[in-house]
Amino acid sequence: MAEKIKVLLVDDSAVVREVLTAELSRDPQLVIVGTAPDAFIARDKILKLAPDVVLLDIEMPRMDGLTFLRRLMHYRPLPVIIVSSLTAPGGRLALEAISAGAIDVVCKPGPTLPLAEMTEMLTVKIKAAAEAHLERRGGVLVMVGGGPRSSEDIIQSINDGRARRMRFFAGLSDEP
Repeated sequence: MAEKIKVLLVDDSAVVREVLTAELSRDPQLVIVGTAPDAFIARDKILKLAPDVVLLDIEMPRMDGLTFLRRLMHYRPLPVIIVSSLTAPGGRLALEAISAGAIDVVCKPGPTLPLAEMTEMLTVKIKAAAEAHLERRGGVLVMVGGGPRSSEDIIQSINDGRARRMRFFAGLSDEP
């Protein structure tokens, strides 16, 4: 069996951390290695637990998620998926998160997005993000491939997805 994908969940809401941990743990390929209520605890857990993917909320105490994302991409780039109620399609924060280095952006469940649907979508996105490897080269954040597909395929897939999501979040397309 292949190695499980290690996920760190960063959200200030204990309820969200519990629910997402329970839902995502149902997938045999994923393991939630830890949770954190803020960016400072997340930083320590990233160093200690070496997650493959970080799920990050935007609105948190002490340091907001976007500021933490920028710092993380500068000092220790790794795949991050933003999971927030503030990242509506066409929203400035969603575009800002992608621009700052997030692999993807997902809205938290609510009236228009049931928990089961959001969990299924997030699980697929975590598995895709785990294949991406981020590095700083000459002060620039770049994605390099890994996993079973070629580097070029992964990079093209991520870049295509980013461009598609940018069009969707900007309201220029109906497909995320």
